[in-house]
Amino acid sequence: YSVDSNGEKLTKLGSDEVMPSGNFVISKDGSRLFFLGKTSQNNAPEIYMAGLGDNKELLQITNNEVFENDIDLSPDGRSLVYTAFKENSRDIFAIDITTLEESSVTTTEAYESTPQFSPDGKSLVFLRDDFNFGSRIVVLDLAKEVEKEIYKTSLAIKNIRWSGDSEKIAFTSERDGKNTLAVISKKGGEETKLADNIGDCRY
Repeated sequence: YSVDSNGEKLTKLGSDEVMPSGNFVISKDGSRLFFLGKTSQNNAPEIYMAGLGDNKELLQITNNEVFENDIDLSPDGRSLVYTAFKENSRDIFAIDITTLEESSVTTTEAYESTPQFSPDGKSLVFLRDDFNFGSRIVVLDLAKEVEKEIYKTSLAIKNIRWSGDSEKIAFTSERDGKNTLAVISKKGGEETKLADNIGDCRY
């Protein structure tokens, strides 16, 4: 469902046949919503696009048997990224919203999650967890197609969020039994601890 900024005009989105299952993201112009959904015929979630406002379209973006997750939309609304288990690894994939052409963003044997476009659309940050229990924050320069590992720890990283100016990344990790919030430059370097014993984070 959606409501306007006054909490009024409750509108049902999508279809009775598609049950939301996972996260969703709204395009920057507010015209479309992308979400993970299941039907009675498909146990694996697929990615759907629903129109907002007067736009009532509902379009199925993916059609496969893999479990998609962690969707995010580029600021210009042209590209959508998601994670999925394929060939015994969890990688990141991208879909061109116009052509629906799919491409691989990562092809490692590690476990990758939570890809997020920077607000300026130039970079993608994501988590990469190795089988040796190491957790890393990786920034991908989308134009140069070059990755940079900006932070590594043996402790689990639970959240990552871009700053509004696309220059810093906030994240949480468990240290000494406490859920610690810190921030680091997208170029790497020393992190700055901000708080302990916190939950989810928004930047």
